[in-house]
Amino acid sequence: MKIIKLLSFGIALLLPGITTAQQFTVGAPVMNLAYIGVPNPITVVSGSCGCDALQVSVSEGTLEKTGNCQYDFRPSRQGTVQLTVAEKKGGKTKVIHTSRIRVKSIPEPHASVGGRKGGEYPIDEFKVQSGVSAVAEGFEMDLPVAVVAFDLKINRSKVQLAEEHGQGAYFSASCKASINKLLPGDTLKIENVKIISADGRVQLIQGVVYTMK
Repeated sequence: MKIIKLLSFGIALLLPGITTAQQFTVGAPVMNLAYIGVPNPITVVSGSCGCDALQVSVSEGTLEKTGNCQYDFRPSRQGTVQLTVAEKKGGKTKVIHTSRIRVKSIPEPHASVGGRKGGEYPIDEFKVQSGVSAVAEGFEMDLPVAVVAFDLKINRSKVQLAEEHGQGAYFSASCKASINKLLPGDTLKIENVKIISADGRVQLIQGVVYTMK
């Protein structure tokens, strides 16, 4: 029996040849999942023929060959897409594998410092953080965005003590100086966070509020 190895999104599948989607075995729980708006790398290798003899296609979206056995899959809508692998042999093309890929949108990202969503934050721990990041809950890949700007505000007893503007993701010397003056009970807000997504779009994302303890 032929064995095809499909390394999808960095995780391996062992797939019997001439199979249906219900018959393959999955090596990890997050398999066969692709996201809209980013390239989803797929590597297809057959034990019975070279990569040049394989014809790989998807029922929706685009599949761009990036290497000998490597492809970037870019879906355009949510749902389920069928991936088909065929072998070219003796002037004929024969389907040797089909499987289904779930397609989802990247969850809406929000700002974070040190991976915390918000709420209470130990002062000593906050003071050693280097900057602001964007995170998306339930996203199984590295989030393909870059933080390009943010505002930092510190309040004490409802009185604003500091307001800083950050360029890029890292805290500037001025931001760090304000952060080093934090006391328990102070509120720190990260607002007006701008990111550049993988497709080049600049967008504002949800900020975050911390109470120092």
